[in-house]
Amino acid sequence: MYRNLANAHVAADGAAAGRMFDARARLVNPDGSVIRGRGAIVRSLKALWRRTPVRAVAFKILEIGRVWDSTSYDIARYSLRLASRECELVEHGTHLVIWRKGKDGSWRIFLDMAIIGSLKKLWHAGSSSKKATKSAKLI
Repeated sequence: MYRNLANAHVAADGAAAGRMFDARARLVNPDGSVIRGRGAIVRSLKALWRRTPVRAVAFKILEIGRVWDSTSYDIARYSLRLASRECELVEHGTHLVIWRKGKDGSWRIFLDMAIIGSLKKLWHAGSSSKKATKSAKLI
């Protein structure tokens, strides 16, 4: 499932990302804002992808549990690399996902809540920044 989500981010594929979320899903951003509903989540992701395209995403699942037959959760570490003309942003953090099993038997994200652990800005060589550095592959 996470491979599909990572691929949707890198491809900026709103339809593929939307299929991962329950119609009543909630996305809690690191700043505490809450986005409600699949459509609003997809619009928010598309806006992010337009501003700063996602270059790579990696997940490492730390814990998985089942609460009820139709509800499970996982806690995972993530690494996200975003790019702009001037720099790359590398974000590492942890997120909690609550999954719901739909009537069709598919598991979809009902709640996704991210906590940023670190955020680094890597300036591209030749950028207008005073501290231009070449970015290394971090993911």
